[in-house]
Amino acid sequence: MKKLRIAVWHNLPAGGGKRQLYYHIRGLVERGHYVEAWCPDTADREFLPLSDIVKENVILFKPSGDMRNFNSKDYGVVRELLNAIEKNCRVCADQINSGDFDVLFANSCLLFRTNPMAKYVNIPSMLYLNEPYRQFYEAMPELPWIAPKTFRAGRFSLQGLLYYIKRLHTLDGIALQAREELEFARSFDLILVNSVFSRESVLRAFNLESKVCYLGIDTDHYRPSGEMKEKYVIGIGYIYHGKGIDRAIRALATIRMEKRPPLMWIGNSASQHDLQTYIDLAVSLNVDFVPKIHISDSEVISLLSRASAMIYAPRLEPFGFAPLEANACGTAVVAIAEGGIKETMVDGVNGFLTNDDDPEMLGRLICKFIDDPMFAQQMGLEAREHVLKHWDMEFCTDNIESHLIRLATEDSTRIKRLIAKKSLLEEIEPTDDIKMNIEECKHAGQELFLKGWAYIDDGNSAFDSEIFVVLKNALTVTVIKADKIVREDVTAHFGGKVNYDDSGFVARIINKPAGVPKVGILIHRREKISLQFRG
Repeated sequence: MKKLRIAVWHNLPAGGGKRQLYYHIRGLVERGHYVEAWCPDTADREFLPLSDIVKENVILFKPSGDMRNFNSKDYGVVRELLNAIEKNCRVCADQINSGDFDVLFANSCLLFRTNPMAKYVNIPSMLYLNEPYRQFYEAMPELPWIAPKTFRAGRFSLQGLLYYIKRLHTLDGIALQAREELEFARSFDLILVNSVFSRESVLRAFNLESKVCYLGIDTDHYRPSGEMKEKYVIGIGYIYHGKGIDRAIRALATIRMEKRPPLMWIGNSASQHDLQTYIDLAVSLNVDFVPKIHISDSEVISLLSRASAMIYAPRLEPFGFAPLEANACGTAVVAIAEGGIKETMVDGVNGFLTNDDDPEMLGRLICKFIDDPMFAQQMGLEAREHVLKHWDMEFCTDNIESHLIRLATEDSTRIKRLIAKKSLLEEIEPTDDIKMNIEECKHAGQELFLKGWAYIDDGNSAFDSEIFVVLKNALTVTVIKADKIVREDVTAHFGGKVNYDDSGFVARIINKPAGVPKVGILIHRREKISLQFRG
């Protein structure tokens, strides 16, 4: 089997996404592939540090805009953050392009979920997308673009007018971020997701196809501690509205007081506002809610092993490591059947599923484990066997490895492999079948900006064409994929019988070759590759 040189990019916080990436990289390295990682300094590098297993290149990311993960940001803040992440990714891509890598394995971005890396690398590119920016497409608790309840009543007052203007800036920010995230996603050769549910989410948000690449659990790390079961229920996840902690508290509140178990909640961190809300809710319902934040892995495994059951009630969670981690520690799960949990849990085998968030039903299922410790122990053992059989690390590595090998070798990415290995460009003779016009050519130090249009003049539409700018001098060749712009005027100029709307391009080269290089245009359209240098 071919051993790959894999370039990884991520901007992940601590949590399930980073754990997923760590497992993927570790498995690929163990199978002999060379992996090297890039990330902005905003990524979490202490939680499961990649630097323990591969070389990790950290590139500074210094926007002055507010990077906190609000549901929405003003247009100006979004624009600044987009400019900063684009600049960061160009620096990463320059290093990757010079490294003779076979494939880019990009992961999510804590700011934008998708990222622009595929625009700048000259190798086949794959994005592992945990989820779109859910706050734009799901009510959490409300969609950020819908009008507030008081919108109609106060819009004609001075205060209402000022609020309306401010809101327009926010809506513009949402529109810009959503558009750029879509364009970033479109630029990848392949999108992978962690569940069928996530595939549907990507299709719903972006109208883009993706492939399911299921994850796995490290069952050597997550295993029963050997301690006895105790009468408490466990939950895991960042403490905020999306994790459904309110649902869990209300479910426990339905259990009779004399046998009502405490709710232990493990979190990497917490929204302080939401944490206080849940503490207040638990007090009002006489539920013993015990948050455990920033605890050690050994304590996590002990708590998972000793729990009577896990309650899992997040809102539309895409996959969810937590239930499988609990199962691997010998603890069954009571869950609401929504999101990715429907693909990892078999009702009656590794836990129980309810069709909705009915607190009474959730409470009754929890009582099965509280009332019968032997039952909790037995189903916990069956749950671990289920994970060992269906969700182990070999399964996880098989999935990601097969996609990477296929992408790195398939014919549809031949153009990127040719560009990645610059010497192979000599295989492409100039074809003299390109019509082009470079309308702007601006130099600023080592930067070069080009704008114009180009298409293959063979009577076929420019639809689905990729345009690359080629700069060549005696020593080096620089190739960069141009951004497409719609040029209806080109279609009209040449009679309108053939659609050349996709012929427009802009390109910014950060480090142009020394001297005055030859400028060429390379176009890839379906199976056709054409190259022409400007006379």
